[in-house]
Amino acid sequence: MLIKHSSNNERSSRNIELLSLNSVTKSTTALVILLLLASVLAVVTTPEFHAKFVYAQVNNSNSTTQPNINATTIYDSKTMVLGGDIKHLVTLIPNEAHESPAMEEEQRHINQPYVPQRVIVGPGTMITWFNGDVDHDHRITLNDANSKQQIFDSGVFAFNEASKPIVVNNTSTFNYYEANVNNEDEDFVMEGEITVVNQPLHTTTPFSNAVTQNLLSSSPTSTSTTTNNAATVNLNSNIDTVGTFMVPTQDIDTYVSQLVDSGFVIDSMHDFQDLRGGQEGTGDRQTLIVWGADSSSVNLDSLISTLKEITPELPYS
Repeated sequence: MLIKHSSNNERSSRNIELLSLNSVTKSTTALVILLLLASVLAVVTTPEFHAKFVYAQVNNSNSTTQPNINATTIYDSKTMVLGGDIKHLVTLIPNEAHESPAMEEEQRHINQPYVPQRVIVGPGTMITWFNGDVDHDHRITLNDANSKQQIFDSGVFAFNEASKPIVVNNTSTFNYYEANVNNEDEDFVMEGEITVVNQPLHTTTPFSNAVTQNLLSSSPTSTSTTTNNAATVNLNSNIDTVGTFMVPTQDIDTYVSQLVDSGFVIDSMHDFQDLRGGQEGTGDRQTLIVWGADSSSVNLDSLISTLKEITPELPYS
């Protein structure tokens, strides 16, 4: 009996040991799982992970390709997004575009060497650069960002002239640049970017809320009958050409009237503080103008001719 009783005690002791071991194992497993969950939560809440997650969300949205040609947006983001219905873009090389932002004393008027510095367009868009940089020649070299192959060289074009145009047909990203433009900062390179994607059309008629219409309705004396007729025709037409222009804010009425008289439609304007602080003649504020036109009514050559008439009159010269 004593032997049997001893055997039962031994089995009970073993069972207790096994139970204890199982409990420890389960507790250890639970602890490991909790530690893993804690480490995952810690990673998720770090700023680096959050930034990447937000970036992925932004990349997956279509917000960056929705048409937007608002002047304030272009100034703030340095980016213009054209709808698939826009077939011609005139990019401005503004006065002092050759000046480096790294200079001890600011010499630029505006915050980008090309306006817009970045653009998103649809396939088949024709792009022209207009040189408003007083007494400075320019040259555009365009490379495919993926293959690094050069696909366009505009050749040299002088102040108050337009470059040869290029039509971008393939969906891709293209970088363009110009080096050796500043003697005081030899490392400075003027850079721009063109992204070609299958763009949606504008959800509303382009320029349906154009500033031109507001000018016509709010200023009974500043526009002539000819101006009214030209603007009304353009507002009711299919805008397929877009461009930018910069003028001193103090003279905005004069230059807007000249543009509208020549068949331009003013979509939007943005006044900004001159980066160099202003000077005699130009004032301390400049205005970025986004304009458009219907090429079936006013062709690109005529639009460029008007810009060439107005640009030498600007006090930047």
